Amino acid sequence: MADINNETQGRSSTPVRPLYTKMDPADKAQWCAALRSGEYSQCRGVLYQTFLDARAQYCCLGVNLVTLHGFAAPVSPLETCLIHPDGPHKLSNWRDIIGLTEAAVKQLIEMNDGGKTFAQIADWIEENL
Repeated sequence: MADINNETQGRSSTPVRPLYTKMDPADKAQWCAALRSGEYSQCRGVLYQTFLDARAQYCCLGVNLVTLHGFAAPVSPLETCLIHPDGPHKLSNWRDIIGLTEAAVKQLIEMNDGGKTFAQIADWIEENL
């Protein structure tokens, strides 16, 4: 997905409405620090997952929920949370909790699931959110 946050519409010099809203600077710093901390193991394709030995993995949005929104880290063995188009785990529910635009959430999902590291994602968050 191309990052088109600052592009203009067609030939007009009128800027496109920003796709990403700016985060509270303290929240952004806390989230980026958590992503870079090495405390969270990264997963792809799910918000988080746990294993029989209680190891947990998170996508970048899962780290956001744990560090900024008080969500308890998963502890049940073999627990997985997918983001579905419908049902209790649909994208709009998480987007509303996290407080980012749909475009920002989709960009973060694509980066996370596309192989970007947490450090690379943190760099993008600092620059764009």
